[in-house]
Amino acid sequence: FDMQSVLTCHQTQISKGYYKKKFAFYNLTGCDVVQKKGYWALWHELLGGRKGVDIASALYLLLKKLLEERPNV
Repeated sequence: FDMQSVLTCHQTQISKGYYKKKFAFYNLTGCDVVQKKGYWALWHELLGGRKGVDIASALYLLLKKLLEERPNV
């Protein structure tokens, strides 16, 4: 698993505010080394941040997806 650095997306096209206000996205990735398949969870700052509960929720969703695809794990 890897918590990647914060990805930013500009919220405004106005020149003065263009670089001042950025919308943050967070990405948690995981890899199933047996199947050689990657999984990721992406959320934006309005849904949560990088607190433990946010990362735990993303990890839960990744593991849930893995178990749906590989029920024998």
